[in-house]
Amino acid sequence: MNTNTHTLIEPIVIKTRETGEEISRVDSITFRPLKGGDLLTAMDTSAGKPGSYLRDLIARSTTLSHAQVDNMCSEDIGECIERVQAFLPRGLTTGDLA
Repeated sequence: MNTNTHTLIEPIVIKTRETGEEISRVDSITFRPLKGGDLLTAMDTSAGKPGSYLRDLIARSTTLSHAQVDNMCSEDIGECIERVQAFLPRGLTTGDLA
């Protein structure tokens, strides 16, 4: 089992507006280590907003869109934050969650 893979508590499901038919479903996500450009771009685009910074890091470490990240349950988001924070250089953190 890949320790960088997380099985979602609540799968991300994309449905059509018209019929409600399921067109996409994500049951698990795999995290890749972040590169320097990922960190720098996330810092630049987040404008000091911790939520935007975390959203961008999660999206960049996985293949999820920002909208998919936004639709995750809080337990899955918490797990994603922990996984992404493990990739950050020592001394660089995503900030306090409380």
